[in-house]
Amino acid sequence: MVGTDLDGTLLNRQNQISTINRQAIQGLAQQQVVFAIASGRKADSIQAVFKDLGVSGYKVCLNGSYVLGPTDEVLYEASLPIATIRQIFSIGLQNQVQVFFNSAAVSFYYQPTTSKIAIPEFVHGNPSIVQIQSEQALLAAIAKQGLKIYKAAFTTADTEALATCLKALEQQQIVNHVWSDRNYLEMTAKGITKLTGIKKIANYLTLDLTEIACFGDYDNDIEMLAGVGYGVAMSNAVQKVKQASYLIIDNQHAEGVGNGIKQLMGEQNGA
Repeated sequence: MVGTDLDGTLLNRQNQISTINRQAIQGLAQQQVVFAIASGRKADSIQAVFKDLGVSGYKVCLNGSYVLGPTDEVLYEASLPIATIRQIFSIGLQNQVQVFFNSAAVSFYYQPTTSKIAIPEFVHGNPSIVQIQSEQALLAAIAKQGLKIYKAAFTTADTEALATCLKALEQQQIVNHVWSDRNYLEMTAKGITKLTGIKKIANYLTLDLTEIACFGDYDNDIEMLAGVGYGVAMSNAVQKVKQASYLIIDNQHAEGVGNGIKQLMGEQNGA
């Protein structure tokens, strides 16, 4: 089985898949090798990548808290308790940072009323992202629509505010928290990481983790790369990710996944 992160790993800066990556992944299907995408993104975004690739596979969504099979059947889910959601919102409000809450299909977004921080570009015109004005509005929407929240995130250009948020999370120990970018601090239920999702798929398919290769580049990939047989870090990965990996692969032209697959398949075939 082969799994990969998206941003900074499979995709280039234009959100595109290189020819080498595309051909290597399509080749996996021909060799009957299971393919998975493990990302902090929601299911619809991951499904779009599968459609672009023209292959089927498993989807580890929202940093391991929501896992889907090839036909989008739910294999595993781990949502945040309402009490935890309220604590997260309180921390974000106190520190005047932007806060996201992700359900399986809809995201809720809080923009501090006194903040001069710009609303992220991906929010504009996106019908699956709903702006909320208060904790009460968030909880009402969750209750009315019968939603579960699987992931939350703090984001701002104010690094000091994010550091304060991180300190509060560490003190309260209410979630698993991880950086997915230098200004993006993500939260899932305690103990939930991308590796959780990979393990659920492995158990479902009766695969050993030593039979799995995964690719990644940032902090939210560390457990996944360290926990499988062949963790592959991109050359653009942060140092901690490289240290946790079996192999570091050149990703200068966003071709690292494809070249890594070729190299690992060659090792398996004794080339």
